[in-house]
Amino acid sequence: MSKQKKITQVDYLKAVEPFEFFIRETDLRVKTDEYIILHFDGVGMTKKYLSHMNRSDKKIFSECLLKTAQVLCSYFKSTRLAYACNDEISLLLAGQDIIDNYHNRIQKLVSIAAAKASTELLQHLQRNEKIAILKELQDNCLFAVKCYNLPQNLVNNYFRARLLSCKKTIYDHREKFEDKEPWEQFGYLITYHAPNWQSENVDFSELKLVKKPQDEYYSIKKDKQ
Repeated sequence: MSKQKKITQVDYLKAVEPFEFFIRETDLRVKTDEYIILHFDGVGMTKKYLSHMNRSDKKIFSECLLKTAQVLCSYFKSTRLAYACNDEISLLLAGQDIIDNYHNRIQKLVSIAAAKASTELLQHLQRNEKIAILKELQDNCLFAVKCYNLPQNLVNNYFRARLLSCKKTIYDHREKFEDKEPWEQFGYLITYHAPNWQSENVDFSELKLVKKPQDEYYSIKKDKQ
């Protein structure tokens, strides 16, 4: 074999230059003047696993999902509010925080978010290996992620829709809503209370989510509107 010629940065840039057009064509960015939603959806988790769990195992899975969501809130430093239920997580990011949002590049946000959520949930499931169905889930512990803008005036409606989805699950299974525990009825609304992301199982359908006066994070305004 002949001696390898030194490869310079100029050589590399010349080689990849023909592909830059194709990369730029799909390397889209979300707006900076609106919020960003990262919506995580477990791939096949409900059909293959959650629907076959007893309440005790489902509760443990739900706690794993919550811990995953809280880690994601800290990982994506522009997070202002989050919600989790069943096998789904929604994060509200500040669009103007472009540095922490990987310059609002959709492919970058989606790929990193999916990888981080999947590996984080796997770690929590591994702490419950004595439960057969949770151990089995480890082999298919994957999230798909959607990323899109959300105007500020739709924040309340968006999270109320996620809450409605949580409630609907009970009726889809033809179960009695009143027999369920709060985590099953309402999922987890996750808000920031320094220095931690904390959760509540609360029906906020008639309450308002507002920015706290002292910062940019959202919390519940307790009086009804």
